[in-house]
Amino acid sequence: MQPPQDNSSIYIKNIPNSYTKLEDLKGIFGKFGKIVFAKIFQDSNERPFAIIVFENAEMEKKVKE
Repeated sequence: MQPPQDNSSIYIKNIPNSYTKLEDLKGIFGKFGKIVFAKIFQDSNERPFAIIVFENAEMEKKVKE
């Protein structure tokens, strides 16, 4: 997958440990637009964070409003 060229991605930190499935995040953020990529990661202290990429930058802007 190519990195987005139009700043259509968001970084989400402080995710509850109970959010272990992508469906949890897609359910919350999917209402802002079509998600083309999503992944949950863990930092070195095993705290979850996620990257979500939307189809375009307008959808990403809706999340930040």
